[in-house]
Amino acid sequence: MSTFIDVLASFGLNLAVVLIIVRLIYYPRQRDKNYVFTFIAFNTIVFFVMGLLVNSGISVGVGFGLFAIFSILLYRTDTIPIREMTYLFVLIALPVLNSILLAAHALEQLAVVNLAVIGVLYALEREWR
Repeated sequence: MSTFIDVLASFGLNLAVVLIIVRLIYYPRQRDKNYVFTFIAFNTIVFFVMGLLVNSGISVGVGFGLFAIFSILLYRTDTIPIREMTYLFVLIALPVLNSILLAAHALEQLAVVNLAVIGVLYALEREWR
């Protein structure tokens, strides 16, 4: 039972960070609901796949291989603007980091990484526009 609660809490934390990035930083400027769907869906599936890989003892290299596969898929689909591609890469890499840090119980590092990503994206969207 505690495993289910741990997974649910971890997912909730990851989802909260993603919603802050997508809803409060990306969407107010770009207003493109199609990318909102893509960002949240990609992040969610990568988080759960990485959680499975980390918990089953499979190498983290497999997770980065997954990241590479998703990256290659981007080149085989319709062209998307650079800003949206950057957000997509960030929102694919973030659950990889979150899964690894949560599995290692490195909560301070987890907080620093997530707050740093949110802070940098916020500053870039608000200041350099």
